[in-house]
Amino acid sequence: MNTSKSCPEAAGTEPVDAEHIDAEHEPELTDEDILDAMRHVEGYLDISTEDFRIIYHLAWKHAVARLRERAKGGQR
Repeated sequence: MNTSKSCPEAAGTEPVDAEHIDAEHEPELTDEDILDAMRHVEGYLDISTEDFRIIYHLAWKHAVARLRERAKGGQR
């Protein structure tokens, strides 16, 4: 898998207002959401939908912390 590719849907998106991140209401992904996203990735992904959910949850927590730190003036 080539992780250097950018997501075309993310290109040109507005910056996130860290003060308005609802960290308590992380979007819930269905199996169909995950499988649809995986269909858009070239190559073979050897990951279960449950493992993807774990990675997504950890990435969500990290992103919230990073954006909140940035909003406070930090450079994470």
